[in-house]
Amino acid sequence: MFSKSVEDVPETPVETSQPKAALPPASKASAEADQIAHPIDLLLDVELPVSVSFGRAQLALKDVIKLTTGSIIELNRSVSEPVEVIVNNCVIARGEVVVVEGNFGVRIRQVISRQERLRTLT
Repeated sequence: MFSKSVEDVPETPVETSQPKAALPPASKASAEADQIAHPIDLLLDVELPVSVSFGRAQLALKDVIKLTTGSIIELNRSVSEPVEVIVNNCVIARGEVVVVEGNFGVRIRQVISRQERLRTLT
């Protein structure tokens, strides 16, 4: 608790004179504002896990135990259906599989709306 009441605190005079430091011209102030980092800028270099889902399957434990080299697992998605791009366990886009210089890639065909992403979380 406070040991002084409002009456015990001495009044400090309010200065009505001009401020001691003049404000910079508008062009200089806007240039300084551009150099100040926005809070989101701190997050832009954060790396997030990105994965692509071709499909899913459920197998009984007895079938998992039987898997060997060359076994084929049938997925729940046809070849013509888009794959899902997943960032931090959230589907953010859908697209098609492409090959880029011998590596797989995904061409984004649809970015998932914020409303749909929120709907899938609940």
